Amino acid sequence: MHTDLRTAYAEADGCRAVRLPYAGDAATVILLPDEGTPAEPAASLQPADLQIA
Repeated sequence: MHTDLRTAYAEADGCRAVRLPYAGDAATVILLPDEGTPAEPAASLQPADLQIA
């Protein structure tokens, strides 16, 4: 399977995030920490932080 996809990507202190669209308005946000576990940057997230443009 192959597709071309434009998606949202953001970098912040300690992590990077990518938003992968799904069906309709649904999407998955994947956090990629610079070090440690994804739980560490996720603990400090606020809803507005997930509005990746």
